[in-house]
Amino acid sequence: MTADSRYALFVNGREVSRGPIRSQPRRTYYDLVDLAPCLRPGQNTIAVYVKYYGSPKSYWMPAPANIMLGRTGVFVFEANLGDAGWLVSDTTWKAKKSDAWLSMGESTSQVGGGVPVEVFDARLFAPGWQQPEFDDGTWGAAQAIPAMHIGGYMRTQPPGDPYGPLFPRPIAPLGGELRLPASARVESLPVLPEAPTHNPVHNLELTHDQPINSTQPASLPAVVDVSASATTRIVIDMGRIVSGCVQFEVDAPVGTTFDFSYKEEPSVAPAGFIGQHSGTRYIARGEKDRFEVFDSNGFRYAYVLIGGATGSVTLKHFAVQEMVYPWQSGASFECSDAEINALYTAGVRTVQLNSHDAFIDCPTREQRAWVGDSVVHQMVHLATNTDWRLAWHYLTLGNSPRPDGILPMSVVGEIEASGGVTIPDWSLHWVHGVFNLYQFTGNKDAVKAFMPTIERVLRWYLPYQTELGLLKDVVEWNLIDWASISNEDTSAVITASWARGLREFAEMAAWLEERSSQRWAEGLHAKIKAGFEVFWDEERGSYIDHMKNGKPQPEMSQLAGALAISADLAPRERWPRIIESITDAANSSPLPGAARWL
Repeated sequence: MTADSRYALFVNGREVSRGPIRSQPRRTYYDLVDLAPCLRPGQNTIAVYVKYYGSPKSYWMPAPANIMLGRTGVFVFEANLGDAGWLVSDTTWKAKKSDAWLSMGESTSQVGGGVPVEVFDARLFAPGWQQPEFDDGTWGAAQAIPAMHIGGYMRTQPPGDPYGPLFPRPIAPLGGELRLPASARVESLPVLPEAPTHNPVHNLELTHDQPINSTQPASLPAVVDVSASATTRIVIDMGRIVSGCVQFEVDAPVGTTFDFSYKEEPSVAPAGFIGQHSGTRYIARGEKDRFEVFDSNGFRYAYVLIGGATGSVTLKHFAVQEMVYPWQSGASFECSDAEINALYTAGVRTVQLNSHDAFIDCPTREQRAWVGDSVVHQMVHLATNTDWRLAWHYLTLGNSPRPDGILPMSVVGEIEASGGVTIPDWSLHWVHGVFNLYQFTGNKDAVKAFMPTIERVLRWYLPYQTELGLLKDVVEWNLIDWASISNEDTSAVITASWARGLREFAEMAAWLEERSSQRWAEGLHAKIKAGFEVFWDEERGSYIDHMKNGKPQPEMSQLAGALAISADLAPRERWPRIIESITDAANSSPLPGAARWL
């Protein structure tokens, strides 16, 4: 089954599948699920929650709609029952579009925006809807939504525009441990200076400037007395960063509001442009108030603001069901140094937190699939996880070039949907990811499929090449790394990154017996190698970062020398001297008129 945008499938009250994984709309995936273990003799109940995001998020982009499909939430269910035939989603199914979920309209203009904020009014939705005994007598009939466009034939089953043929899920299901709080405390503050809104993150930020009248440690279940003369806030510390679906249970008067704000660090000020803006609002129905947030959130601290009603309130349960990519046994590391062993364990945990249905930059603020960052995750998976499926799926997900041939800096989300500015060198890291596929698997068909995109990425740089073969005034955000690197005008670092891509492309082309592609890339690389000499600094034993107005500039980063080696631009006899220069701590001191050059 699959859906636009996401679904959760329940059989007899038990959740059995969640999906689909993120993808560009015309490359939508479906999930194959074995229902047999969930079925029982007699009557069975299949229930599906479908969530349609509507506006682009950090990990979802809307389909280019035809007259009908791509404008609303849809789902497809097809079950082969053997001799009994097929059970499919059609107009015999019951359906309800509920008003209990409110649109928060979270902003994607902030770096930390784009992660959905769920606002749920439990008063408007009966509990237990997934259970067989639930009475759905007031629900209406599901509607079949046809593909309406020229040549569409009004199809109501896949394949169809705008979702394409649908592809089987290529990666493992997400999951993990149930994480419980390490500690909690209850705080009492003055009445808020303004009325709360539906935005839970904003409501919690109203408390930042309020003095704390009292605070006391707490454990769950935590009982608090909510009054009109004070503001009650609970702070939960998970003890570490966790990532998954928040679940909680409360006993509270009907109409009590619970505003959750999820944070990486203790919250002392508004999140701002790059901070975390994720949260949840829950309005109690007064009975059976147990809830699980649908979308994954990453955080260490959860701030809970309680209001909307007065009286005794109990936070009975709070936990996070982690939803991360599984690590398959068979790869391990251990040495005699306990600190290094701990570092290895922490490193794997960090990458796992950033391994969802794609490699992401962080499980907390953004959850975006950045095309360049992901090659680091890929290499960690290749070294530590014997399940390499996500490592290779990263390449497929990133293989979504703009019309001019370069890749979006982040795929499947509001950044790709906008078609706006990119980080060009992130595409070159993606090329290296394909090179890893070549080196680790030797799968010619898989590598061949990516070669046209690689060539388009490499050709994108050609208009910026000077007579010496170097790159000058490359447009857009040439990030390279979060470090002090000078790329203005004619850049050694950008040029060397491109040269590495050309070298890797040439090697793969030779392996695939694509001789013309090999000669093209090798010719460009040779021209770059000859021209790259203008960046060599004989006195300091490495390469400077850039030239400006035809003149060498003093800035020298480690990357210029390191990339000259990895791109095979530096003569081998220079390698020992370059390595000594860029690893010498004494060279971290500022040079006259230059940036620090460690």
